[in-house]
Amino acid sequence: MPTMTKKHPLWTALLLAAAVVPAQQDPKTPPPASVADLQKQFARAQLLEQHEGDLGAAERAYRAILEAGATGPLAAQTNLALGTLLWRLARVDDAQPFLDQAIAAGGELGQRAQALRDGKDEAAKFLQAQHEKARLLCDRLQDIAWQKRNRPEVEHELFDKTLATVRNDLWSLGEAGATAVIAELDAEYERDNLRDYFRDADKVEFRKVLWGSDTQAARSYLLRVAAEEPLDWQRYLTAEVDSCWPSLAPAVLRLLEVADPAGIVQEQLRGLVARLPVAEMRAHLGTKNPAARRILLLSLAERWQNLAALDQQLILDAAAEWLPAAAPADDAASALLRAFGTHGPRAAALLAWRHLANS
Repeated sequence: MPTMTKKHPLWTALLLAAAVVPAQQDPKTPPPASVADLQKQFARAQLLEQHEGDLGAAERAYRAILEAGATGPLAAQTNLALGTLLWRLARVDDAQPFLDQAIAAGGELGQRAQALRDGKDEAAKFLQAQHEKARLLCDRLQDIAWQKRNRPEVEHELFDKTLATVRNDLWSLGEAGATAVIAELDAEYERDNLRDYFRDADKVEFRKVLWGSDTQAARSYLLRVAAEEPLDWQRYLTAEVDSCWPSLAPAVLRLLEVADPAGIVQEQLRGLVARLPVAEMRAHLGTKNPAARRILLLSLAERWQNLAALDQQLILDAAAEWLPAAAPADDAASALLRAFGTHGPRAAALLAWRHLANS
């Protein structure tokens, strides 16, 4: 008869422990997001939509929350928010699944989703109509831009007048107009194949509308371009821009700081930088980006004689940030120093002579 081998007590305990220890999570798999984290993401998505006007980023944020496995009331809130956003953008078919999920959840959120789907939400209907109008205007702008390109025998003045009218109509729609234009810019934008895209006649017109838009959507989009998009796209969106609203100044300054080895973005922004408030320019004079510093100093040199005394003093007070005490001035700093010596005031002229003597 075979004999039974007596197991050691410690070995038995280890076997039992192994049986109840859960499998270790793959280190490459991120841990599931907590409810608190998802709630923070929802608050951020609401901020993007309602305060920053970046509807594209808001849509992505809502979708990310649902993909992360949100459940219960948070899932219902997110489905309603995303469905409402898409509905207002006149993307009714895209909105339906999310509204259906919110309706299925019941309660007040479900009632709101049902009212929206049944066309009883007047505010949503108005916004949807605005976005639909903006979309049709974009189609019109696209059509005219290509006609102008493809029919050189027709006087350009006729096309230019029509294009100007459509641009004005888009600007009059405010956030809805800017959102539609941003969607058109991004719609066919392939980040790995920009050369053909740059030649598109309609995209040039959409770029004009973007920079002429005094909206949160335009500012948020340009800030995102500065922070996240490829250099080629940053160069494209800053080309041939000679004016913009003061509300876009933060985006101009952020784009000025992008890392462009050739300084193309910065040079293209020169006309916009020349119109920035001096206080905002002064705040960036200590930048470590040489191309940005150069454009700031050259712009100040061109404007120096026409600046108010208080603005001139702001730049003089910041001299230590842009003018090394014991080093020769570069071409941009030299241009500003020449303006100091030529136009004063006395403190500026003294600073210019002192630096010349010490370098």
